[in-house]
Amino acid sequence: HYYDVAFDVLYVAPEELFSADVPAFTSRGTGFLPGMTIFPFNDPSGEGDDYSAGWRIALRYDLGPLSVFEAAYSGLYDLDFDQSAVSSQVDPMGQNNQLFSVFSGFGNPGIELIDELDQAQIQRLDYDSDLQSTEFTYRRYWVGDSSRISGTWLLGARYFRLTEELTFSSQNNQSLLGLPGAQSGFVSFDTENDIVGFQLGGDGWMGLRQGLRIGAEGKAGVYNNRFKFNSATSVTSEAANLQAPEAGNQVAFAGEGGVTVVADILPSWSIRGGYHAYYLNDLVMVGDNISTTQFAEIQVTQPALNVNGHQIYHGFHAGMEYVW
Repeated sequence: HYYDVAFDVLYVAPEELFSADVPAFTSRGTGFLPGMTIFPFNDPSGEGDDYSAGWRIALRYDLGPLSVFEAAYSGLYDLDFDQSAVSSQVDPMGQNNQLFSVFSGFGNPGIELIDELDQAQIQRLDYDSDLQSTEFTYRRYWVGDSSRISGTWLLGARYFRLTEELTFSSQNNQSLLGLPGAQSGFVSFDTENDIVGFQLGGDGWMGLRQGLRIGAEGKAGVYNNRFKFNSATSVTSEAANLQAPEAGNQVAFAGEGGVTVVADILPSWSIRGGYHAYYLNDLVMVGDNISTTQFAEIQVTQPALNVNGHQIYHGFHAGMEYVW
């Protein structure tokens, strides 16, 4: 199995961006008055797990009779979601400014309300993430006992970049009416993981019939993860106890595996499709480091940054190969 250029459209989803432990950010009403219940909105748990489109391109250059150099790039840019709640739409009586934030315990009487984040008309939750990969690989061909079976061993360098940003924003009704004294604010969390290292692996292909073949590939490597974490807020009415920006390096692992079917349609052109999965560990993820105690009157010491996150991305790919 050989090509000079291969291009794929990817359709990939993360296994789980936010666990059930991550709270909702908004409630309708405080829920702390007799007979009242908290009605949650802007809940990220289970969100962001839908399939998103991306692309991949790979180029190969012959180094000799049994070896090639390969360069490949892939990018997923739309791993995102957004939610919003409008007080007059979610309140049974159509009342304005009935939204409270998790940062005051949804209006907990033991915690002072936050002017910019409570008694709001509109509250939003926006998440955006991307995953990119660049790799340079040396491949050495091997041939099985049967002429139908062949493949390559590979050794190369790879770079992953994973970024995330989660922003909770709040706006009261006065700003909608254009009156003075309007209150609005936001709290955001963002991470970067730059993962660089070496990988080993290989692939194997079996000819099913003339012009039709199936193959499986696996790659794995040990990397250095240069991570960054930052949180920010525009709230000025209350003292914030934000976790300090943090950056560092740690050892990480990454692996990839998949199955592909290729069918020749013209002398130089083939179509391809299959399924792939990626695994990354020792990551700094937003979902593992969301803190809702920044504005509590009795401010809690922020926990140590969680740098042990992991993520699985899996999905389908389809594209074309060209040989000149």
